[in-house]
Parts: sequence; C-alpha cells; structure tokens
Amino acid sequence: MIAAFENDRNFTLVAPRRYGKTGLIKNALAKMPAEFTGIYLDIFSIEDLATFAAAFASAVTGALDSPVEKMLSAVARFFKSCRPTITPQEDGTPRFSFDVAPSVAAATLDEVFAYLKSKERRMVIVIDEFQQIAEFPGNGAFDGLHVPAVYGGNLLDAI
Repeated sequence: MIAAFENDRNFTLVAPRRYGKTGLIKNALAKMPAEFTGIYLDIFSIEDLATFAAAFASAVTGALDSPVEKMLSAVARFFKSCRPTITPQEDGTPRFSFDVAPSVAAATLDEVFAYLKSKERRMVIVIDEFQQIAEFPGNGAFDGLHVPAVYGGNLLDAI
C-alpha cells in the first residue's frame, strides 16, 4: 500500500465486512513517509453529494491546515461555495466543518480539488466505504483529481 502511495497509484481495497480494511488503511497511513499527508474520510453514513462535499472539505482542511489563520485564508480563497462552521471541542481546540447546499456541491468539490492542487506537498486521499459514492447522483466526483486515492469498501457490486 505504501509503495502505491509513493508511486502515485490509485487502488481499491475490497473485502467483506469486519475483515480489517480500515485498520490496514489507517496503519499504512501512520507508516507513510513524512513527506506525505494522509486525508482519511469514512463516508458510510453519507447519502448525497452535498454532504460528501462538506465532509471532504472538512477532511482536507483538517489534514492540511492547522493554524486558524491559514484555515480562514483558505476558506476565503478557495471554498467560496460553502459556509464554514467553527465549533469548540471539549479540549478547547476548534473543529472546522462546512455546510454545502446541494445546488453547489459539484462546484464545492471543484474548489476542494483546486485547493489540493495548490498545496506543495504529496497527499494520499483515503475514502473508506467508497461504495456509497455509487449511490450519489453524478458520481464521477473524483474524475478530475490527480492525487493518489485509496478506496476501501465491502460491496463488490459497487466496483
């Protein structure tokens, strides 16, 4: 898996439920070389493109930006079609999330992809339970992205 990351290859990991796909993926992300940033998103409970776009934007900004100033700058510059929300966590750290209207979900994904391309670092995107994407209308969401991706899931019919 790590060799696939290093060689900019996409791959799909498919196995029945409870076979350890998520653990394997998270272990590989933890052992990635330092020059990589892993972006992990479990989409099992996501049912539409707008919710996916919001969750994906949150995962990307959470993985790539830590200081609040960088985050707000990115939101203003790249994510014009979504509304950011900042919620304090129990430990006092802020949690960033986004609201996306269904009518602008595709535009939001384009903005997230442009944001990813603007970063000068190597990234790996992991979408766990990827079979949910097949249920979204307009499910070619990742066609324009040139970042290695791992798709983990359990439904062979979704491939």
